[in-house]
Amino acid sequence: MTQIPKQPIYKYTAIPTDEHFNPDRPSLELACRGNRTMGNILNFLVSRASYIAEKGKLESCKVVTITADRDAILKAIRISEKTFITYLKELNELHYVDAKRYARREYDVNFEAINEGIKNPPAQKLRGRPKGSKRQCESGSNKCEENTSTLQNNTSTYVSELENKVEVLSEKLKVLQLKVESITTFEKDL
Repeated sequence: MTQIPKQPIYKYTAIPTDEHFNPDRPSLELACRGNRTMGNILNFLVSRASYIAEKGKLESCKVVTITADRDAILKAIRISEKTFITYLKELNELHYVDAKRYARREYDVNFEAINEGIKNPPAQKLRGRPKGSKRQCESGSNKCEENTSTLQNNTSTYVSELENKVEVLSEKLKVLQLKVESITTFEKDL
């Protein structure tokens, strides 16, 4: 008995052949700016769209419209609705998925844009402090030394200004103390 090889469900996307089945699909994760959760959402929608395209015996298709219940997607991927909506907006920005605004169950999956995203992944979003901001001074660059000297100059200027203000305030305090003394002596005399 010979086994008939199965048609890959992802035949419409350019997933690398050496990538074994993985629920996270590293290639889709990279296409989603390195975001695993967004990659899982895209994987879910791509697998549904591929199934529909295969069932309809479509040879070449660029965009497939699928109908999927949002609750079913949330349950399958195990994410909150807020997370789903956030990442769906990002998938819309990348042109991978076009979620119909008023039809909450219809999604257009754009295989052409997804394939382009797999071949040329978009830049990842940077989070937190920019790279090199702390390490820049450790490397001993001239820019860091200039920044340090400028900071020292600004600090010394600021300190001298504060010292001047303290002197002015101490003089005003002495004047106020004299006035308070004169008022108290005036009250005693009355």
